Order: sequence, then C-alpha cells, then structure tokens
Amino acid sequence: MQAESDTPETRDLCLMAVALHGSIPDVVRGEQRATANGRPIFRQVLTWMGSWNKETEAAAYGDGDGPIVLDLYKTLIDMCRPRSERDLIVGFGNLGYGNVPPAAPSYVAFGLTEGGREQADKLFKQHPAYRSFKRRDAE
Repeated sequence: MQAESDTPETRDLCLMAVALHGSIPDVVRGEQRATANGRPIFRQVLTWMGSWNKETEAAAYGDGDGPIVLDLYKTLIDMCRPRSERDLIVGFGNLGYGNVPPAAPSYVAFGLTEGGREQADKLFKQHPAYRSFKRRDAE
C-alpha cells in the first residue's frame, strides 16, 4: 500500500536527503557505504516540504506518530523494498516485516546504492539549492 505522500517528488526528496546526511561509514556485504540515521532525513525532507514544525519534530524524534511522518516513513521503507526496478536506497534496522511494526525513525538508518548516488547527483544538478543543509526555520 502506498503512503499518501508517496509521490515521485517525495521520493526524490528522500533520495537527496539520504545523500546529504549519509556520512556515517558502514561496511555492508564487504563494501563501504555511508548511511544516515532516519531522524535527520525526516527533518530534511519535511523542511524542504515546508512541513517542519514542533508537531512533526515531536513525531519524527519520538515514536514516529503523526500522519505526515508516518506517510514519509512508509515511503522511505517502501523505497528499500527489493523490486525489479533499480534499487536506490537500502535500509538498516527493523523496517517492519510481516506483523512486526517498524522501529522508531531514530533506530533505523538509510543508505544509497551506487545507482542511488548517481540518481541523487542528477537531482542535485537539477536542484542545486537542495545541496544546502540550511533549515528554513533557521532563516
């Protein structure tokens, strides 16, 4: 089931946020890959969407409750599911399987595949302002 906010634009924002915040080196299946904790990814995407506020902050930094945060989390998790198309994002931690719900966003991490890095680079060329970590609420 697709999340309500699961649009191509939201997926692009997720991909760019994982690329921006993926700075923790991790070795996965013998290759080094940068991963990012879920919390800064949520903050970045919601900031870009103009939806970062005290309510979404509490949801993203707490148990993940809140409609927009839940939808965004479902989108990120769905982007990690293996499919026939080229995979762009990999997830680490309990992303929910069967009847087991996913862990809170602060207990999971996301990383890019090689194809994900290439796609993120293309998106950053199209949208150079998104390379910035500057938060809108800090302006």
